[in-house]
Amino acid sequence: MCLCVPSKVLEVCAGMKAIVELNGVRKTIAIDFVPEVKKDQYVLIHAGLALSILEDDEDEV
Repeated sequence: MCLCVPSKVLEVCAGMKAIVELNGVRKTIAIDFVPEVKKDQYVLIHAGLALSILEDDEDEV
């Protein structure tokens, strides 16, 4: 079983990286699977890797 955590994208960085925030904690993650992600979108993260982008009606955290 794996656990994915929804987090808000604060900044998309060079090198397929992004900075996200969840409950006040900021972390740099890899966005290799979702290179089209934009600032203020929510992504599902597992082990430091964004797996998918949440739709607007799915981002209630």
